[in-house]
Amino acid sequence: MPAYALIAEADPGTAELYRTLISAEGVDLELVRDGAAAREVMARRGPPALLLCDLSLPKVDGFTLLAEVRAQASAAQVPAIAVSAFLELRELAGRLREQLGLSAILPKPASPETLRRVLKRGLSVNFSMRSTTPGYQLPVSALQLTNPRVDLRALEQARLEAVKRMGLVDDLAQGATLEALLAAATKELGVQAAVVSLALQDRHWFKAQHGLTGALLEARGVELSRALFRQVVETGQALIVPDAASHPLFKDDPLVAAGVLRGFAAAPLNGPDGEVLGTLALLDQEPLELGADGLDLLVQLARRVAGELELEAQDKRARRSIRRNDEQKRIDEITADLQGSTLLYLEAVLDNIDAAVYLLDGKRRVVFVNRVLAAWLGKEPAALLGETAEELATRCSALFDDPSAFLRRLRVPPSGPFAVREEFEVQRPSRRVVRWVTRPVQLPDAVGHLGVVTDVTAEAELLHERQALSRTDSVTGLANRRGGEESIQREVSRSERGGMRLSFALFDVDHFKHLNERKGAAAGDDALRASARVLVSAVRGADLVIRWGADELLAVLPQTGLEGARSFAERIRAAIELRDDALSGKFTVSCGVSELHQGEDEGEALARAEEKLQQAKAAGRNRVG
Repeated sequence: MPAYALIAEADPGTAELYRTLISAEGVDLELVRDGAAAREVMARRGPPALLLCDLSLPKVDGFTLLAEVRAQASAAQVPAIAVSAFLELRELAGRLREQLGLSAILPKPASPETLRRVLKRGLSVNFSMRSTTPGYQLPVSALQLTNPRVDLRALEQARLEAVKRMGLVDDLAQGATLEALLAAATKELGVQAAVVSLALQDRHWFKAQHGLTGALLEARGVELSRALFRQVVETGQALIVPDAASHPLFKDDPLVAAGVLRGFAAAPLNGPDGEVLGTLALLDQEPLELGADGLDLLVQLARRVAGELELEAQDKRARRSIRRNDEQKRIDEITADLQGSTLLYLEAVLDNIDAAVYLLDGKRRVVFVNRVLAAWLGKEPAALLGETAEELATRCSALFDDPSAFLRRLRVPPSGPFAVREEFEVQRPSRRVVRWVTRPVQLPDAVGHLGVVTDVTAEAELLHERQALSRTDSVTGLANRRGGEESIQREVSRSERGGMRLSFALFDVDHFKHLNERKGAAAGDDALRASARVLVSAVRGADLVIRWGADELLAVLPQTGLEGARSFAERIRAAIELRDDALSGKFTVSCGVSELHQGEDEGEALARAEEKLQQAKAAGRNRVG
C-alpha cells in the first residue's frame, strides 16, 4: 500500500492551506476534520508516513491521536507535527515532545513559509530521504514557535470596559431569548448543557444557561473550569475537548476530577469593537460526540448570541434615551417636519464617507447600499436593492483571489440576529486590508443588520512597522533574536529547496561583563556596535547578521560550507582585534562555527555553534572554534 500523509484539522480554511502545500509535493494525502476519522484512516491504511494534527480536534483530541500513533510506529517511522492556536496546549506538547515523537510544534496560524519548510522536512523522511539514506531518522526538533506576545492585562481591561459599556453587568439575569437559543443548541448538538459566560476580570459569570444540573448548577456565577474558558477568551479561537478526563492538561480541573464535567467545547463571543466578551460553551458529563460540522455550528451560534447581546445593549441605550424632558419634546415637534430632508441628508453623508455601508431588513434583504460599496462591486446602488444577504456576499467574494475562503470566514447563522467582525485582505479593485463589521439593529418593524466595511490598510501597515521595530535591536540596529529566528527559518527553507549549504558563525565579545564593570554599560554597547559594523561591512548581500544574545552576534551564511564559515570568522576576529575605540578601547571576540546538515533542524546546528564558541572561550578566547 503506498505511503500517505495524514492531516487532521477541523478548520476548513486551514485544512485547505495544508492541502495546497502538500499537494505541491506530489504526495498522496488523507485530509480529515476530526480525530475519529483519523483513526478510521489508519485502521484502513496503516500508520501514515507523516502526521500533522491540531491538538484540539473533535471526537478524539490531538494528544490521544498522537499517543495512538506512537503505539504503532516510532518517530523515525512516522514524523509528527503538532499545531495549536493555544499556547498552553503547545507548551504541554513541548513537555511531551519526546514521548509523542514530535518533529515540530507550530502556532496557528503559522506562516505558509514555515509550514512549507516543516512539512517538506517531514515528507523527506519517508518519501525520499529515507530511501537514499539507510537508517536516517528525523531529529526531534527544538522548533516550538510562539504567537506574538500580547498584553493580557490591556486586553482584559478593554474587555471589561466593553462589557460595562454594553450594560451587560447591570443585569446578569437570564433573558428568555438567550435561554431559548441555548435550549435549541443543546437539542440540536446533542449535549447536556450550554452556557453563555461573560469574562469579568478573573471570573467567568453565567449570563444564560440551559441544562445545568447538580455541581455544574452550583458553579453558576463563579469560576468554572477557568483554564478551559481562559483558552478561548485569550485567543479568540474555538476550543473543543472531547474527553477532559483523559486530557493531559485538563484532567486535573476540579470539576473534571470530580466526574462532573467531561465534554467541553466553546466559541468566543466577539463584541462590536472586536473584544472577546466571553464564550458560548457546551458542557457534558459524558465525552463529547460533537463533530467538525457541530463545531462549525457552534461558531455560528456564538455569532448569533453576540448579536442578541448587542441588541440587548441597544435596547438599554434606547430606554435611557426615552427619558427626555419637555424641552426636548418641544424641539422634537419642531423638527418633525424636517424628517424627510433629514433622510436625504443622511443618505448624502453615507454616500460620501470612506467606508462601505449596507443595511439588511428583517428578511435579510438589502434595503440600502452606499456608493462606496456599489463602486467596489461595479454597480449602481439601486441595482443592489432587494438582493439577499447571500447574494450580496457572493458578489463581494469576487473582490478576493480566494472567494470560497472569504465566504467560509463570513459564515453567519441561518436565522436570528448575529454579529460579525473580521479582517480581510481584498485584492480587487486594488489590494487593501478591510475590517468587516456587521451588527444587528432594531428597525421599526423588525431586527435588521448594519454592515460597515472600513479600509484599515494604513492601520495594518502601521502595525507591520511596529512589529518590524519590535524585531530590531536598538543598540546595534541589527535584527534581534525574535526577528532573526524568522529570517533563519526562511534561509533554511531556501537552502533545502535549492540543495545549498548553509553555515552559522556565532561571535561573543570576550570579557563583556568585565568591560561593563570597568568602563560602564556604554562601553559594552560601543563594543557591540563596533563588532556589528565590522560584521556588516564584511558580509555579502545574501548574508544575515543578528543580535543573538546579550553579548552575542550571529552571522548566517547561505551557500557557505564549514571551512568557508571558519575563514570568514577568522577575518572578523582579526579585524576586531586591531580596533581601538575611544569608548570601549581594545577588545576581542571568540567565535564558534557550524554547518547545517541535510535534514537537520537549525536548532541543532546553532547548538553546535554555541558548543564550539564555549570551547574557544575555554581555550583562551580570541579564537575561532
